[in-house]
Amino acid sequence: MEGTYSPSQLPASSIKYHHSYFTPAEVEIMSEKQRGKMTVTQEDKIRQNACGFIDAIGSRIGFPRRTIATGQSLYHRFHLFFPRKDFNFHDVALAALYVSTKMHDTLKKPRELLAASYAIRFPDLLSKSKSPFGEVDIDTVDPQNMTDNGCLPWNV
Repeated sequence: MEGTYSPSQLPASSIKYHHSYFTPAEVEIMSEKQRGKMTVTQEDKIRQNACGFIDAIGSRIGFPRRTIATGQSLYHRFHLFFPRKDFNFHDVALAALYVSTKMHDTLKKPRELLAASYAIRFPDLLSKSKSPFGEVDIDTVDPQNMTDNGCLPWNV
C-alpha cells in the first residue's frame, strides 16, 4: 500500500500558514457572502454608524486613537465572517472596543464602556442622572423605561 503510513513515519508536527490580511478581492467576496439581502448602501450606513459609535465612546472615555482604530478594524473583521442582520451593531461595536482595549493595554472595565455607551445612545438619561459629572449610572437606570423602548439586550 503506497498511500498509507505508519504513525512512526508521519511528521511529528506540521506548519500551517495563515494570512492575517485579506486582499481587496477576498474582502469583497466575504462581504458579499455575509451581506445577504442587504443593499450596499444599507451595509455602508450600518458600518458608518458603528464606527461613529466606537469613535464617540472611545473619545468620551479618552482612549488613544490606536485603540479606537483597532476597535473599528475588529468590528469590520467580525462582519467578514458573521452577517450583520444577526447582530445588533451596538453590541458588536462594544465587544470590539473592549477587545481593542485589552490588545493595547488601555484597560477599562466593561461597566465603564456600558455607561459611556448608554450616555451616547440615550442622552435623555443624562438629564435625569444624579451624577454631577453627567454620567449615566447603570444602577439608577429604570429598567422599565429601557424595556419599553426595546433597548435592553437582556430580560429584566
